[in-house]
Amino acid sequence: MYTEVHPFPEFIPANAKALIVGSFPPVKLSIKNLFSISGSNKKLYDEYFLNKRNQKSEKDIDYYYGSSNNMFWDLIGAAFNCEINTKDDMISFLTTKKIGITDLVEKCHRKETKRKPSRQNPNNVGVGSLDSDLSAIEFRDVIQSIKDHNIKKVYCTSRFVKKLLLELDESKILNNSNVQVVVLPSPSPASSRSIGREATYKALLKSGIVKNTKDYRIIRYKEIFKDMI
Repeated sequence: MYTEVHPFPEFIPANAKALIVGSFPPVKLSIKNLFSISGSNKKLYDEYFLNKRNQKSEKDIDYYYGSSNNMFWDLIGAAFNCEINTKDDMISFLTTKKIGITDLVEKCHRKETKRKPSRQNPNNVGVGSLDSDLSAIEFRDVIQSIKDHNIKKVYCTSRFVKKLLLELDESKILNNSNVQVVVLPSPSPASSRSIGREATYKALLKSGIVKNTKDYRIIRYKEIFKDMI
């Protein structure tokens, strides 16, 4: 079984006030060399990369949420009214706003995943990059990082991440009213379907305030980060 190791170190600038916490990078950002993969699930990775959408391109950036398929930095840029196009932009933004970023999982396996065959990828078996596709074998000590840096706000990029973070919080410091834990609308395109079912989104769509789920997420990001903008 091939083990993936997180490719990016935790980044927490001096005097950080907040911490963004995700799960683990997508396959195309965590795999540096497909030829290095061996073991029983090698074929699953081969099948995954048959889909061109899963292959790394010039638009992808080797950093947190650097996949061109993910909307995170677009949403952050829109919320804070700034341009974030490169890794340097990302680090500069985090440093200026005193926001750290990390993921919960340090090492993981990928579960065998079945997907509906498509024209681009007729194969229905492979590995995947959803939170539900991960099988964690080692976690980062995010709770200790929160303690060490006296973080007051934690922004989880999905409900899955918040649930897992709370489970890892053996000291229960996140129950302390001094630490606020917020779930961001997921920046993953895969969440568009679930957001589309939300009553609030439907109402805003009907009124013409938003045209799509990305517009809705921008509004929510502006609301959530209003104290930091």
